[in-house]
Amino acid sequence: MEVQLSPKHSTGGLRACIPGARVLPHRGLVFLDPEGMADLAGRLASRGLPGPTRERILAHELFHILEPACPEPLAELAAHLFAGAFLNLRDFPGAIDLPDTVWEARPAETR
Repeated sequence: MEVQLSPKHSTGGLRACIPGARVLPHRGLVFLDPEGMADLAGRLASRGLPGPTRERILAHELFHILEPACPEPLAELAAHLFAGAFLNLRDFPGAIDLPDTVWEARPAETR
């Protein structure tokens, strides 16, 4: 598998679960958009969630490559869970997708 940095508009990617990521599994390529990665890093930091951004994206996309038959919408939840377990993260990677109102209303013990 080859990972390349490339602006998102130029990849013509197969899918884009994570902003800034495009996967071409038949060619063994993952394209990461530096702007999308910077946006994700900023969102992680604003919520006090640790990086690493690149590894989070790659682990998430790796699930989709390994399990292409996983049905939507379960595929996104499964990819988040896989990334969390693969990287041994304390936080749930899908938390970044929560709207700000939901994130701010979470129970105090999860902050």
